[in-house]
Amino acid sequence: MEAAADNTIYLKSAVAKIIRLFGRMSYTKAQVNYNIRYNENLVRQYQNTLNSLNSRINQANSRINQSQGRINTANNKINSNNSKINHDNGKISQINSQASQLENQINELNRLKSKYQVLQNNFGIRQSQRQSIFSRNFSQKFNLRFIMSYISGMGNLLYGGEYRNAYNGLTSAMSTIQSKINAIQREIDNLRSQINSLRNEINNLQNEVNGLRNEVNSNQNNINNCRNEKSSLQWQINDTNSKLSYRRGRITYWQNQLRYAR
Repeated sequence: MEAAADNTIYLKSAVAKIIRLFGRMSYTKAQVNYNIRYNENLVRQYQNTLNSLNSRINQANSRINQSQGRINTANNKINSNNSKINHDNGKISQINSQASQLENQINELNRLKSKYQVLQNNFGIRQSQRQSIFSRNFSQKFNLRFIMSYISGMGNLLYGGEYRNAYNGLTSAMSTIQSKINAIQREIDNLRSQINSLRNEINNLQNEVNGLRNEVNSNQNNINNCRNEKSSLQWQINDTNSKLSYRRGRITYWQNQLRYAR
């Protein structure tokens, strides 16, 4: 039984060698050379395809780097603008605080002015009352010298320079207060103008930030598109490398066949 099995194995091996021998000798050199050239042409085509695909990947990488560089620049500018916006908002808060303090001063001065106005009005009313009483009580003529002297003194007090000085003093005080109010109001107006300028600057900076964010989004979309393109190109490269490897194997096969070609 063992001898029979050995004979069977030997016959199968011999048949296989005969088949390979006749298979190799069934090709002519022309056929073999044709197949070699055919596969070499395919190898060159695949190699050119690989070169083109790798070049496109390099271009995509370059576009990614450029877009990333623009994103970094835009983000740096955004951070700078946001820092300026925060600084300007801080200045606005400080100026608003100053303006509020000045407005409180104006309110205090207006209250003081109102008190002077009331005092002047009351002074005028009382003075008119005194003048009326004086006129009623001393309307007739007196010959006594001391009485005439008293009447003359009271007349100067009620109608003369002393009355005008007192009344005008109150008017001058109110005028001084109003001048102080006007000066403070001009200072407040100047502060409000500074606030408006800062708000305009903030609006301009914010508009620039919005534009930069749109630029960042646009460049990020470019990067995503380039990465998708790279993925597609890499798949093509892998597929082409597989084909290239197969064709190189076929060249090796046909080169080996030359030894047995007719």
